[in-house]
Amino acid sequence: MDVDSPISTDTPTDGVHTRSKTQNGRVRDFKDASIQGSPDTIGNGGFAKVTVVTMKNPDGSLVDVARKQTSMLEPRELFDHEVSILSKLKHKNIVRLLGVDTTMRYMFLELCDQGDLLKIAGKTSWRRTRSIAFELASGISYLHRNLVAHLDIKVENVLLKLSPTTGCKHVKICDFNSSKKTTPEGVAEIDIFTPEGTAPEYSSLRIVTGKCFPHDVWGFGITIFKLFTGVYPWSLASSGNQDYRKWKHLGHNSVLYKDMNRKCPAFACKSIN
Repeated sequence: MDVDSPISTDTPTDGVHTRSKTQNGRVRDFKDASIQGSPDTIGNGGFAKVTVVTMKNPDGSLVDVARKQTSMLEPRELFDHEVSILSKLKHKNIVRLLGVDTTMRYMFLELCDQGDLLKIAGKTSWRRTRSIAFELASGISYLHRNLVAHLDIKVENVLLKLSPTTGCKHVKICDFNSSKKTTPEGVAEIDIFTPEGTAPEYSSLRIVTGKCFPHDVWGFGITIFKLFTGVYPWSLASSGNQDYRKWKHLGHNSVLYKDMNRKCPAFACKSIN
């Protein structure tokens, strides 16, 4: 069976128009969607596998989308949680949820065809880095205004999508597996997954309840630093890490800070200071 209405992405200038929910507010059910050809795997992690699939619209037109399958070995709650978060988000710098197949634990997402920021880390100009930083900050700000903390901002979780009309690549934040709904004060339980992007107050912990938004801001700074320089400033922001200890104790007058500030946009350095 074909899906009951055309599928596309969400930016009008891309010739797209997506409705991630049906009229009664539920996420669209893609269980009986018509898949053409064989899926092409573009990502495979511990929690999920992502493939590109071609879906057929009722008018016979074809559209490529990303299909993310949460591992059957993981608790069902992981899938339900990410769907619940994504279904409520609508922003140009956040990947759009198009529909789900709850039986197979599939999430159908808009396809971001230019890969992630890791692919271009260390190869971007200051001008391009600044443009990406502003779009990433816009997406994170939207999340926080809607009381959502991503909690795993890193180069691998920021995708790029090419606009066919302008030829520009735009940022799309993805992978909301670790994300949390917060209190109005931004408080929630934080699960630590990426040591390099972990804020120092949580570096010695695995799970902690605390203010989440600063963690995302810290992750933003680390991500932009990694994007521009191609390396992380340190492996873990803790007193036991020599690189971080030098940064923390020597301050802005240190040769290390000046070198990092020369290599990386100043606002990125400030966000991890």
